[in-house]
Amino acid sequence: MKKLVIVLMSLLCSAVFAQNLSNGTDETENSIISVIEKEVESNFNRLRLSSTSPFFISYAIIDQHQMRVKASSGAVTEFNENRTAWGMPVLYVGSYLVNNERMDAYTRSSATQKVNLNDATDLSVSIREAIDNRHKVAVQAFEKKTGMLNRMNRTPEEMALPDFEKTPEVNLILPPEKTNMNREYWEMYASNVSAVAKKYPEIIEADVTVDIINGMVYYYNTENSRFSVPGVICNIVFVAKTIADDGEVLREFISISRSSTDRLPDMETFIVECEKRILHLIELKKAPVAESYTGPVLCEREALASLIGFSFFNNAMTVYHRDLDANYPLRVRTFETEMGESIVSNYLTVKSLSGTRIYNGQVLDGYIPVDCEGVVPAEELMLIENGVLKNMLNGRIPSLKNPHSNGHKRFILNSAFSHIVAFTLPGTHVFPGVIQFTAQNTLSDNDLKQELINAARKAGLEYAYIVNSNAGSIRIYVEDGREELVRGLYNPSFNYRAFQKILGVSDYEYISTGWSRGSVSSYIFPQSMLFEELEISEKK
Repeated sequence: MKKLVIVLMSLLCSAVFAQNLSNGTDETENSIISVIEKEVESNFNRLRLSSTSPFFISYAIIDQHQMRVKASSGAVTEFNENRTAWGMPVLYVGSYLVNNERMDAYTRSSATQKVNLNDATDLSVSIREAIDNRHKVAVQAFEKKTGMLNRMNRTPEEMALPDFEKTPEVNLILPPEKTNMNREYWEMYASNVSAVAKKYPEIIEADVTVDIINGMVYYYNTENSRFSVPGVICNIVFVAKTIADDGEVLREFISISRSSTDRLPDMETFIVECEKRILHLIELKKAPVAESYTGPVLCEREALASLIGFSFFNNAMTVYHRDLDANYPLRVRTFETEMGESIVSNYLTVKSLSGTRIYNGQVLDGYIPVDCEGVVPAEELMLIENGVLKNMLNGRIPSLKNPHSNGHKRFILNSAFSHIVAFTLPGTHVFPGVIQFTAQNTLSDNDLKQELINAARKAGLEYAYIVNSNAGSIRIYVEDGREELVRGLYNPSFNYRAFQKILGVSDYEYISTGWSRGSVSSYIFPQSMLFEELEISEKK
């Protein structure tokens, strides 16, 4: 009889748990975090009896409801929908000073697992099994690491540097984001937008892809930090294609990323913008082909956003930690060895505003309320001041020159519909949230063009270039200021050294947001920068 009562109570608890989840109420967050907390603390106390006990355990759940809609030339070509919850444990043995972090066996072994949020008992079992598995791997890694450290010649500074930083307790519960996951609406949206190309016979292909990830992240660790925050990514991509008479394939695209469907453009607005790009593409088809060029370039808007992102935040401005037992060569180029030195023009200042949600009345989609290690980013963090490197983006693994976390260890929210399985799994990485570039010598757009002409004349060039989109460039002639659309060039090569010689920047601020490597980032920067020298290669 007692056994029957226990079984019935277990079933009742699971039913209430599942009902809270389906209702999407505040009880959902409390129920899931309560289960995580109970299991983490229970297993923490249990494993403390082992010979190599953990000093830190965290467990995160990423609950993702995903949808993808594709349309081509007015017809829906794909619809996919998926809901998956992933569990992600972290466990350290040893101490904050020395533990199993930065060992290949631990950091590269997969810990991510699917979990069932509709059954509290099943979820508890999954958490317990994951923690046990992490503990076994952590013990092996720690034993190997201590042996390696005993054989290494380390400086006193290196020996005093903790492997993992202790941070203040965080308690943050945010409601889910209201997200439009209506299939009928997005199929109508995608098909109507892609249909605009049917008016133009020159366009051989026009596709629209809508990706929406409506997620919630639940987290608890043994430092008594807990949070529940939305993880929403909304991305719309429009691509149009035509072919020039000489056979060159020309593409124009628009990519818009937001952290709420409410901030995506309405269908009519997006159609107007897509039609502008189509008309530009048709004009580009008739444009002359340019040759490779090196010289002064005026880089604008999205082209400048790409140049900034890839030159600085494709690892260079993040602290990189190589595993001690790694059997691969160092491939990542970072700025850490140049801390305190001038790395760009002294006109430029770069800040992280990842802890800022509203900027000049506009919501910043790259805003990070709390990172995946329970650290809240500052509203403002100086990265580069008047050209001098002051800080780099980091998580809780210290380095000698960046000893503290600044809240940039982020969850990776990937699409479940990628053809590459590895790209469908969630994960973590150090990545920017909101980045702001400011400059001292601002000029009007007309003055910047004149400065571009002056720089080209000084260099003995016949013309210079203005790059402002992914399709085509504008050639501006020194003799009379005449502008000509040309094709056949790639965007400027990504090289941070180009930012060491800035001749002028726009006095108008621009905000660009993109979904890259599983995270949404926002960049605030002058809409144009005049570079003394950039290389633009000819397409082969």
